[in-house]
Amino acid sequence: MNSDFYKQNLFDSQSETMGFQKFLDMFFIDPEKYLYTSSSLIAESVRHFGYNIVIRSGEPVISYHLFEDPFSDGINAIYGQEFCSDKILDIIDSANQESLSYRGIVLVGPPSSGKTNIIDMVAKAVEEYTKDKNIHIYTFYFDFDSLQIRSPFVHNPLLLIPISMSGKNGIIHPRKDMIDGIVSDHGGIFVPNYYKNASLDKASLDIIDELMRVDGLSYYEVIEKYVKIEEIDFSLAQGKGISNIDSMDKLKVNSRYIEVAKDKSPILEKILSVNKITSYNSAIINSNRGMLHIHDAFKKHISEDLYQPLLMLLGSGKITLDATQTCVDTTVFITTNLEEMKVLQEELTSTKFLDRIEKVSVNYLVDVNSEMKILERDMSGLHKKYDIDPNLIRIASYYSIITRLFPPHRKEFPNNWSEEKKDLYNSLSPEQKMFIYSSQCIDPIKTIQNLPTLHHFRNECFRLGIDLSDQKNFADKILKNENATTLEESGLFDNNDIAMINDEFMRTLVREHYPNEGKHGISVRQLQNIMRDTIAASDGSKLTVNQFFKQLRKIVSDGSSVYYWLQDDHISKMNSHDMEIRTIGDSIFDSDEGNYGDYESLIEVIESLYSQIIKREITIATVDRDPIKIEGDLRRYIQHVLLSRAMHNKSFSKIMVEKYSFIDPVEGKKVDKSDEFFMKSIEKILCVECEASKDVDYFRNLIADKFFKAQSAGDLKIDDGSNVINSRNDNLTSCFSSEYTTLLSHRKIIDGINSNALENAFFLKFNQSSKYNGCSKEIQDMVENILNKMKENNKYSKEMALETVVYALSEEVVDFSEIIM
Repeated sequence: MNSDFYKQNLFDSQSETMGFQKFLDMFFIDPEKYLYTSSSLIAESVRHFGYNIVIRSGEPVISYHLFEDPFSDGINAIYGQEFCSDKILDIIDSANQESLSYRGIVLVGPPSSGKTNIIDMVAKAVEEYTKDKNIHIYTFYFDFDSLQIRSPFVHNPLLLIPISMSGKNGIIHPRKDMIDGIVSDHGGIFVPNYYKNASLDKASLDIIDELMRVDGLSYYEVIEKYVKIEEIDFSLAQGKGISNIDSMDKLKVNSRYIEVAKDKSPILEKILSVNKITSYNSAIINSNRGMLHIHDAFKKHISEDLYQPLLMLLGSGKITLDATQTCVDTTVFITTNLEEMKVLQEELTSTKFLDRIEKVSVNYLVDVNSEMKILERDMSGLHKKYDIDPNLIRIASYYSIITRLFPPHRKEFPNNWSEEKKDLYNSLSPEQKMFIYSSQCIDPIKTIQNLPTLHHFRNECFRLGIDLSDQKNFADKILKNENATTLEESGLFDNNDIAMINDEFMRTLVREHYPNEGKHGISVRQLQNIMRDTIAASDGSKLTVNQFFKQLRKIVSDGSSVYYWLQDDHISKMNSHDMEIRTIGDSIFDSDEGNYGDYESLIEVIESLYSQIIKREITIATVDRDPIKIEGDLRRYIQHVLLSRAMHNKSFSKIMVEKYSFIDPVEGKKVDKSDEFFMKSIEKILCVECEASKDVDYFRNLIADKFFKAQSAGDLKIDDGSNVINSRNDNLTSCFSSEYTTLLSHRKIIDGINSNALENAFFLKFNQSSKYNGCSKEIQDMVENILNKMKENNKYSKEMALETVVYALSEEVVDFSEIIM
C-alpha cells in the first residue's frame, strides 16, 4: 500500500444539498427511508451485521455478529451476553409502538462484566451503519447569502411541516394530513409517534416567523427559499448524534446568542435584532436522533436537579429551553454497577426516574465456552512468548465459572416432573451445573421447533423473517460450539440422569436464579490478574495448569485482606447447600467438600476435572487407535445388538429381523443374524463386570434401550434409508460418548513394552538425563509416539506434552500398567 491509497480514499465526502420540495418528492416515493427514529435506527444497525443462532442450556437465542467486533478484528468482542443484547433489542423495538416512545435502558452489573463494551459496540454500529451508502439521515439549515444557521438539534426536515397552523378556513393540521396521506398511499405504513407529535426548536421557529414577517412570504415560500436539506453523519468521537458522558453535570444545557454582522447578512442581522436567536449545547442536544450513553452515572446523594433534564426527556421526549419545550429523539443508555444502582434505588427523589427506565442485568458469564473465548482473545499475544498448556484456558474458565454459580433449591416444579427428577435438580453439584450450562446441544433443530408457543425466541425470529416451521429456513444459521462437550462426555452423569436433563430441565435451571446468577464470583478481569500472576511466577518460557493451581492456592492462602472478592457475602449462604458424597474421576468428595461458593475446595474440584481430561488424553495417545475405525466398531456393535434383540422378539421376530438386517459393507453380503463373537469382543472392553457375571444380555438390553430412548426423544436420527452402520449425519457418538471413549482407550497388549520401564523413561527424558538414551529402542519409540499423538490430538507442544505426562504420573492420575498389558 502506498500514499496513493489515501489520496484516493480520504477525499472530501461532503454531501450534496437539495431544496425542501425535492426532499418531499423523495419522501412521498419511499417514506419509510425517512421515518427513522433513534430506536429504529439502533435496532436496524445491530441487525445489519448479521446473526447466528446459538443454544444455551436449552434456550435458543440470536447471536448478533456486531458483538464479535467487526470493526477491530475482534479485539473488543463480547461473548456470551446474547440474552442481554436480546433484552436491549426488545426494549428498543417496543419503543416506537407505544404512545410515549421515550425510555431509558440501564445496564446493571458487577465491574468488568461488559456493560460499557456492549454500548460502545452499539454506538459503533450506529456510526458505521449511517455511513452506509443506502442509509441517508437528513437534516436542514437556513441559508442566508452563503451564511448558514444550523440548529444544534439536527431535526428531521419533516418537522418543518407544522403540526397546526392558521388556514383560510380556520385551523389546519398539515402534519396529520401528510401522515394520513402516506399511510393511505403506502398500504398502512407504520409512522412512529415521534413524527406525529414532535416540534422544532425555538430558534428555528423564530427564524421562520421573522422571515414570513420581513419578506411577506408564506410559510411554504420561506421554507423553499431559505431552507436547504443536507445529509448528516453520526460521529462518536465528535459527539454528533452519539453522546458518551461520565457525569450527569453534562446534561445541563448551555446557551449563547447568535450574532451576525450587517455586512455579512443584512436580512439575518435584521431578524436577529428583533429576536435574540439562541444556540444551545449539551450532551442531550448533541445526541438528538441517536443515542446518549451515561457511563457510571450515579453517585451518592444525587440531587434531583442533576438528572432533571433526563427525567423530563424520558417523561415527555422534550427538554425545557428558555421557557419553551423542544422535542428530542434520543435513546438513553445508562451503565452502572450494583452498588451505584442500590444507592439510586434508596434515594426518595429517584422514584419518578426509576419508573422511566428499563433495567437490564449484565452479569459475569456462567457459560464456560464463552469465558474461554474471552481468555483466548486476551491471551492470544502470549503464544508468541510462552509455551502454553492447551488445557490452561479451559481449566481457568472452569474455575471462574464455578465460583459464580448459585445452588439449586427450587420448591415448585412442573406437574409432569417425577420425584426422581426433582431430586436430581436440587442435588446438582457445582461441576454438574457448570457442565449443564455449557453442554453441547445434541439436536438444536428439535430444541428450536419444540419451544413453547409463547417463547420469546419466536418473536425475534418473526422480526428477522425466520420461518421456524421450515428448518431449511434457519438450519444453516445454527452455530455449533466445537469446544462444548455433551453431558455424557463430562463423565458426571449416568444414563438415567441424562434422560431426565432435557431442554425444559435446563431452562428451568437457568431461570431459577435469573437475573442474579453471575453477580458474584471471580470476574474476567480478576481472572486475567491471576493469569498475569501465574506468568510472573513462571520460568518465563511456559505456562502450565499446575502453575495456575499453585497461584490459586496462594491467593486463597493470602485471603480476603489482599483479594477483596474472596469476601463476597454470598459465599456463606451458598455453603448451606446440602451436598451428597460424590466422585469425580478417581477423587471422592465428602458432603462438606466442593460446595457452592467454597473457593478453596472448588480448586480441588477443578483439579479432579483436569485429571479426568489428561487421563483421557494420555490414554488415547498411548493406545493409539484410529477414531474412525473405533466409531465403525461401535456402530457395528449397536447394529448387532438391535439384530440380536429382534431375533429374541417372539411375536414379531420375522418383521424385526428384516428391519435390522443389513448389508455388510466389507463383504457385501446380507447379515440377518447377530455376530456373537464380535459382540463378545466388544463387551470385553465395554462391560468387564457383565462378562465376569455372564450377564451380557442385561448389558445388551441397556444399550438397546439407550438407543431407542435417544431415537424416541429425537436426540438420535439415523440417516433416511440407512442403518446404524452406514449412517453418518447423526449424533450417535454423542449419545454413546462414554462407550465411544471406552473403546478409544481400552487396554491393549503391546509387545516388548514394560509399563514400569515406560514410566521411568518419561521421568528420565523430562530431567534431560543421559540415561534416557540408554532405554530400549521400543521404549523410546513408545515415548515419542505418545508425545507426538498428544501433539496431534490435543495441540500440545512436545515439551508441554512431556511435562503433562510427568505431572500425571507423579500425581498418580495415570497408571500405564492399567493401559498396557
